[in-house]
Amino acid sequence: MKVESSQLVEVIFERATRDWIVLSGFVGKKVYYQKTIFSCIGEVMNRLVLFYPISQNPLFGPMVGLIAKSLPPGLGYGTPTDCR
Repeated sequence: MKVESSQLVEVIFERATRDWIVLSGFVGKKVYYQKTIFSCIGEVMNRLVLFYPISQNPLFGPMVGLIAKSLPPGLGYGTPTDCR
């Protein structure tokens, strides 16, 4: 499901650091969660995007942070193996 920024009905959480950006909100009757992680001095971006029904938030909501934290930044094609 492709989401344009204009489709985000309500932002419920946003946070940015030097290494990542998180945005969460509602798209229609679904919760939208996106985390983008920057690595290799900003040359590589890894993105996690989740959608789930608002009605399932009690089940999925607590898992979203755990899932996002479990995914480390990755390397892109052609980047040096020592790049972090």
